[in-house]
Amino acid sequence: MIKLETEINSNMKQMLESNALRALHDVIKSRDYYMQIPIHTSNMNIEQLHTGTGRICKTIIPPLNIFLDQQGLIGDKIANRYLGYRISYNNNPIPLSHVYNSSGYLCLGNIFVPELIPAYAPQLPLETLFLANDRNMAHGDPVLSPSKEKRLQINDILHAVNYYSGDLDKYISNDTNWCEHDILWQIGNELLTLLDHDSALIVADKIFKIIFSKKG
Repeated sequence: MIKLETEINSNMKQMLESNALRALHDVIKSRDYYMQIPIHTSNMNIEQLHTGTGRICKTIIPPLNIFLDQQGLIGDKIANRYLGYRISYNNNPIPLSHVYNSSGYLCLGNIFVPELIPAYAPQLPLETLFLANDRNMAHGDPVLSPSKEKRLQINDILHAVNYYSGDLDKYISNDTNWCEHDILWQIGNELLTLLDHDSALIVADKIFKIIFSKKG
């Protein structure tokens, strides 16, 4: 039974990889959009406001559109320098250090990511950046500064789920670049601590839609 399951899993993996490659080849013939990754959780090196140091913990990532320039597909591999990562709701680059604020392409610096990655796993370079997140604003020039109106809406949502943190509330209330202190990712981590997984994703998605709406 174990052998049969192993063979089935192996065949399924090959089928999925083959289908992904066929779809990728079809898509990039006409445009560079590759795929969308839905809202999900991921481990990230997130700054702890009371200490100013980073700690690996789980947070919530908004839906992402992944783009790939045609020349980035090399056989069954993708060259990471041709990948771009953008928020699905407004098509702006994900606000994270080492991701160019103007294009969504990677600015890796001294963070190691294999130059070629499997074509069916285009999220791997970004997941590596999550774990290495060093909040280096000089690499990529990331900016996330929600308007006062948006910050008030976010506060209302957080307080409705009985969330309160003096340190984080101070940053949410002020007009600052949230990327400098991982405010967005701290909110995701707090929601996962307060709520069950599915409820946390629902609340986070409401916040993402406010932050990444095209207005305000």
